[in-house]
Amino acid sequence: MYEACLINLMTFMFLGLPKHLQSTQRILELIDEINSDLSDLSSDDETEQIPATASVSNEQSEELSDSSSDDKPLSGLRNGSASYVQWKHQSSFSPALTNFTDPPYDVDSRADWKPTVYVQMYLDKQLFSHISHCTNVTSVAVNGKSLNTTAAEIERFIGACVFVSCVSYPRVRMFWQRGLSVPVLSDAISRDRFFRIRNSLKSVIDADICDETKKGDRLWKVRPVLNRVRKGCLELHQSRDISIDEQMIPFTGACQLRQYVPNKPNPIGLKNFVSACPDGLVVDFVVYQGANSFKAFPPVLKLGIGGTVAAHLAETFEAGTHVYCDRYFTSINLIQFLQSKEVYVTGTIMKNRVPAALNQLVPDKDLLKRGRGACDVAVSQDGNLALVKWFDNKPILMLSAVHAKDPEDDCRRWCKREKSM
Repeated sequence: MYEACLINLMTFMFLGLPKHLQSTQRILELIDEINSDLSDLSSDDETEQIPATASVSNEQSEELSDSSSDDKPLSGLRNGSASYVQWKHQSSFSPALTNFTDPPYDVDSRADWKPTVYVQMYLDKQLFSHISHCTNVTSVAVNGKSLNTTAAEIERFIGACVFVSCVSYPRVRMFWQRGLSVPVLSDAISRDRFFRIRNSLKSVIDADICDETKKGDRLWKVRPVLNRVRKGCLELHQSRDISIDEQMIPFTGACQLRQYVPNKPNPIGLKNFVSACPDGLVVDFVVYQGANSFKAFPPVLKLGIGGTVAAHLAETFEAGTHVYCDRYFTSINLIQFLQSKEVYVTGTIMKNRVPAALNQLVPDKDLLKRGRGACDVAVSQDGNLALVKWFDNKPILMLSAVHAKDPEDDCRRWCKREKSM
């Protein structure tokens, strides 16, 4: 909010200068830049830390951002921006979609797998051998003596760490304490050996990493592990329907990438953007570490942060994939860009991102009179996009390259007023 206020203040100062100092063309260019920046700042899922003195709630900031755009953006009229689309009130929607070719997959192929086989999909013997080598080299460089670890010992150590995270003891040392020890852990690795390996554990040799790599990748110390886990995710079977969202990796230790995201089950930790199948398996991910976390797309696309995340993850999707996301990611520019890649997006969207379409939809008061479940549809002139306004507890907007309001279905919901389903 502070950045948005500062940009507005600079705009008023700029437009208030004498006419002989600024040309009309320059003013239009500045307004275009400001509209693009405010579109990114208007997300309801802002994750940067906000000072405790800020008194504007998320709902108030949403209302401010929703009412800050005109029906026809000036930038769209000036240079034909892709974000300005002409709409018409229409209920039928039949887009031309590329069929998804589902690769052959045997559902029962993993029926006899043991837990260790699942783990080896993400953490294999080669990775354990690499970690043991880096740990021994680092121990020699720091202490002058090798730990003489092996791949098998590193595998037992990782297993011990997973076990410790699942069983809640106040202190880790209590797992080896007399009367409290757990044989499955204490018999696999001794207490002193566990802590010696934990204090020296390395997945890279620091001296082999150049300064340029360290500056460009703040996760360079664990990059080999992340790459191997991501490789296992990419080898999973990908269905036609994919969901993109953010998740928090719980972590309260010292880390430059640690963030506080309110209204999350684990609000403190590292932000991770993931794409997942309907069964919940993650098929790709990228840990957020700033703007350089994602592939660089041409600025003319004006995808914003959320759109850049979705476009980055969609690089691994097959043609004909249907992507579902929330309004942090959804925009007209993103849907049109991925349509050119034969990937089709459906997601809720903020009102200030589709201002021209709102005139073609039924007003909120009329939907309120019709009750929960009432909806209305607007379709773009080219027939490639459908905007659905649906009334739940409040009006919800959904923009899609695949779906409109049909087919309709029923669901059971709890009504606070009637205190019944």
